[in-house]
Amino acid sequence: MTTLSERGVLIKDYETNIWHHIPAHLRKIADVSGAGDTVLSVAMLCLVCYEDAYNIAALSNLAGGLVCEEIGAVPINKNRLLEELKKFKPCLEVEELEDAVYQEDLTDMTDILKEVMQKQ
Repeated sequence: MTTLSERGVLIKDYETNIWHHIPAHLRKIADVSGAGDTVLSVAMLCLVCYEDAYNIAALSNLAGGLVCEEIGAVPINKNRLLEELKKFKPCLEVEELEDAVYQEDLTDMTDILKEVMQKQ
């Protein structure tokens, strides 16, 4: 899984060989302290619960965004995460990402995502 800051997260499901891009949710960012730690913590929790790659990325992305609305490093509020999850709208799968990485001269993840989205 790769975090893409305000662009969301990208994860490859190695069981299905499919890439998933989960866009970031619009938020009023107060402080990004602890966002990466929250993403990692939620991802690890999802892993030990045997969640699939898509759910790992989606839940981690939601949680990381929520803590950015608070000042300082704060714990994730379970009830708030559950409420946000109800609003979650899944995105399309990005299956051509691996080809774009290996066949194109792309300079960063933003360019890779733009290229893949244009091909769809």
